[in-house]
Amino acid sequence: EKKRQSIEQMKENRPQLPPGQEYFTSRYLAEKENQRQEIEDMKDNPPPSSVATAYFNEKESQRKLEIEAMMNQPAPPAIEHFTRKAEEEKSKRNLVTDGEYEPPLATRHFAEKEARKAEEMDAART
Repeated sequence: EKKRQSIEQMKENRPQLPPGQEYFTSRYLAEKENQRQEIEDMKDNPPPSSVATAYFNEKESQRKLEIEAMMNQPAPPAIEHFTRKAEEEKSKRNLVTDGEYEPPLATRHFAEKEARKAEEMDAART
């Protein structure tokens, strides 16, 4: 409690600084205030955008419109054909794997090895 009070008192009544330190501290605080004011002014009144920025913003909006127009057009027949073919193959694979799934030999081997290792660890603990 005493420490907090002494800190508050030091904030309110700052001790006199040596002249050199006072000079640089005041310069620092003045620069900091100027920077804060400049940033505030930039927020209130931003500088006009450059010609290049305006040009590229316009190009970007045109590109977005072109992409949107392309999205609304039907897909070419070749793409539709191969998409349909891929979907058919996927559905066939799903029908085949709907039955009993048997993992590959290597996967089974390592799963069994892991199970044996776990059993040995349990046996060692007891």
